[in-house]
Amino acid sequence: MNQKNKKGFGIIEVLIASTIVIAIILAFTAVARATLKGTDDMNERAQAINLAQEGLEMVRQIRDSNWTDSNGNTLWDSLLYDPLAGNWSEVPRDSLKTYALTFDSLLRRYYLTESTAPENILLAGDANVGFKRFVRVSSANGLLPSNDTASKLPDQKDNFAMKVTVEVITPGGKTVSVSELMTNWRPQF
Repeated sequence: MNQKNKKGFGIIEVLIASTIVIAIILAFTAVARATLKGTDDMNERAQAINLAQEGLEMVRQIRDSNWTDSNGNTLWDSLLYDPLAGNWSEVPRDSLKTYALTFDSLLRRYYLTESTAPENILLAGDANVGFKRFVRVSSANGLLPSNDTASKLPDQKDNFAMKVTVEVITPGGKTVSVSELMTNWRPQF
């Protein structure tokens, strides 16, 4: 009778040990999944920041190209382009309006178009990656330092600077926003 108790006790020990091992494996699996999700979220956020910064660079390129387009009527803040009329216009300083970045292959340059929906960001080969981007342009009032030339002319601040914000929506639905104060760096040229 003593040996039967020992055999039964061994089976209980094996069951308890198996349960502990399974619990440990499940815990490691949960930690690994959380780590992978966190890594995916970080990668998605990093990509969104890069795409938002790219959007700011595109707007800066539009501003800088306005000095070299051989058209005396194009101002530094002429960021909107009407392909049908073939003319550039000043972007209104309204933080509620949204714009999409568009590339014109004939002009060989970017421009903004008013859009209520953010643009889908495409990779080479027109593959949609699930990121969406839009641009907002607002007034620079209250953003310029007090010793700046524009601050001496309060009604003229928008002639010297504008705040450009690019927002990117990730495939997971999170929003990344990058802003920059863009100035008229050649005001008297």
